[in-house]
Amino acid sequence: MTLTAKQMIAIEELFRGTTVTEAAEVIGVSRKTVSNWKNNVTEFRAELNRFRAEHQERVGDRLVSLLDLALDVIHARLEE
Repeated sequence: MTLTAKQMIAIEELFRGTTVTEAAEVIGVSRKTVSNWKNNVTEFRAELNRFRAEHQERVGDRLVSLLDLALDVIHARLEE
């Protein structure tokens, strides 16, 4: 099953932290529809999880890149 444009927008909205009700309003469907997609449509859940996993990977990479700098700042403050 290919996700519809409305489903993809709903995924983007949910990923950004909007509620099911807010996502439904954005795309012009009922809250029940978005809730059904989220709870019962395997492809919808998989795509939402993919969005989340990619974000988590980006955040993790960024955190690792900042770790040395953060430790240097902490070390300098402790030395003062």
